[in-house]
Amino acid sequence: TFRRSAMVSGGRDHPDPLCEPHAVRDTRPEPFGPEDDVRVPRRVVIEGLISSTQLECVALAARRFRHCLSGGERAGFLLGDGTGCGKGRCISALILDQ
Repeated sequence: TFRRSAMVSGGRDHPDPLCEPHAVRDTRPEPFGPEDDVRVPRRVVIEGLISSTQLECVALAARRFRHCLSGGERAGFLLGDGTGCGKGRCISALILDQ
């Protein structure tokens, strides 16, 4: 189990322990670069309204949305987190980011 993202430095610890399947745990996306900035209001992070794991989700989704498919459409992102992971907060932050 874990409470903090290994990929992002911002955000608070997640309030509840999280777990992930081995297949997911053993794969790692490319590290974030300067183009992967998350554009949520700073106070959302400072006030602890989003955890580091939720912030990682927003960054990964935003990265994916910047990718265009061969037909010109934007790529999508599947948020398949379980109960209590904060999907609503992730979606809200992603709306602010976009």
